[in-house]
Amino acid sequence: MRGPLLLSMTSKTSSLKALLLRAWRERWSDLQWGIHIKTILPRGVSGDVYNLADCILQQALVGPGPNQLVAECPTWEDCDILLCVSQLVSYAAVLQRISKYDGFHKPHCIISLLEFLETIQGGITCRGKPEEGQLAASVLSIVQWLLSCLLHAIKNVSELRTDNMELTAMLDKPPTILNEMLKCDFMVAMLCLAKNECVDVYLDVVKKCQELETLLAQNLTLQTSLSVGDSLRKLCQLGSERDVSSDPALDVSEPVTYCLQALLVIEVLQNPSADTQMFVNEMLMVKRLKGYSMARLHCEIMRACLISLNDVLGTSEESGWGAFVFLKIPYILRQLHHTTSGEDKSVEFSQDIVDSFELLLQYTPLLDIMDARCSCNIVECLLRELAKVGLVTEPLVTLYSSKR
Repeated sequence: MRGPLLLSMTSKTSSLKALLLRAWRERWSDLQWGIHIKTILPRGVSGDVYNLADCILQQALVGPGPNQLVAECPTWEDCDILLCVSQLVSYAAVLQRISKYDGFHKPHCIISLLEFLETIQGGITCRGKPEEGQLAASVLSIVQWLLSCLLHAIKNVSELRTDNMELTAMLDKPPTILNEMLKCDFMVAMLCLAKNECVDVYLDVVKKCQELETLLAQNLTLQTSLSVGDSLRKLCQLGSERDVSSDPALDVSEPVTYCLQALLVIEVLQNPSADTQMFVNEMLMVKRLKGYSMARLHCEIMRACLISLNDVLGTSEESGWGAFVFLKIPYILRQLHHTTSGEDKSVEFSQDIVDSFELLLQYTPLLDIMDARCSCNIVECLLRELAKVGLVTEPLVTLYSSKR
């Protein structure tokens, strides 16, 4: 079975190479190229299977500079852009192939690749196809390649500037591309994934960053002209976590969150009698992901409970939700408090719970609706249940009930 399959793949690859030569020789337009490539690639099959990205770059970079046939319409850049857009070749394959090119002694070829990267950089994405599972690793590889370009250019800076002013693009373009990559949240996310998947490659990236910092420190002129210092530091500290909840100046949490209601529904409808520790763990995970403080988490849980209870008032589910909100939630909040602060019996109340009611009282329309529909002070009802589990004291119950 493997023999015929391998033969078929080899035949397709040869056909693709022949098609590329014909396209450049006959100066095909993008439309002609798109029509002819479909005659070779079966419907729904990615060009990655037949190494289409490899074929294009091999044909384009065979000499000391980019193939002159390629420099005309359609260019090899146009071909790759067209292939990426039409989903014949994944971005992962294109980036991986570029990162393997080590002809740094061919500056014109390197510059063409850098210009191509600038062209496609803004559109790099993942469409969910199996072959694009390699995108994270490919992005890290291209960062490694850009750093290698920059290292080579700095070490040979005198030759580049003496030879041709255009070749200084080898110095200028890698920092520009790196800066743009690190401004994109998607690209940074890919790099964070690759950091854990491709440890060896990431360690080499860090090593190259340190080497570049050393070289730039020895050449103040380059250090001033190349704005790459921040990018190098970001790459070395990639994925380092900071607790935004501890510093109000770094608070980037969402103004409103909706995911808690879905988790509450699952807990009430599917796990009404289950142990609450799993739900507590889910809440702590949400806190971590959203960057919430404990007070904000407590507030969001109570707010989501009240919204859900309001939705089921007058239905058959009212009793179930009522029991969950007023009987189970106090114990869940106590578990959260003990998990994060420990069981200190000398503490009369939880400051996080008190702060959470300060936040909850800001949702006046929600509290007004609940008070009207339930014919009671909903805040006082919650506080009295929390007092039973030792999270608030009677004076606090009176104080916050009076604020309603």
